[in-house]
Amino acid sequence: MYVLFTAWMIASVVFQVLFNWISRKINYGYGKKMEYMAIGLNMLVWGIFYAKWVSPTIKEGFQPMQLLFIIVCTVLIWIIFIDLKYYEIPNSYNAFIALAGVFYITQTGDSWLNFLLGGIIAFVLFFLIAIFTGGNL
Repeated sequence: MYVLFTAWMIASVVFQVLFNWISRKINYGYGKKMEYMAIGLNMLVWGIFYAKWVSPTIKEGFQPMQLLFIIVCTVLIWIIFIDLKYYEIPNSYNAFIALAGVFYITQTGDSWLNFLLGGIIAFVLFFLIAIFTGGNL
């Protein structure tokens, strides 16, 4: 049990370090302090996922969609820190999340209409915020 949890935490650190390296390669690096904060936040998120999903389902088997969700959360953590420093989100990260969403929909068989409606609502809300703030928050 503790060996699996330790391996899980090491994997969370490896993923975050890998993605910090990718961010630096595409010219979106951030300082060591923010990298350590990102690693800590990623470990916290992965620890919560372990407690909620992995630990209770060890006997039933881990679901691939859960792994996809965890990786998308790791990408969102990078996006937080990149956006805090550069005030923009790299298109490659947006594309990854979009592709992960399409993969999720095709694998689970959920209705496209629900996801499309959610996307339209989010777009309208952010569009209204951009109009009323003049694009400056």
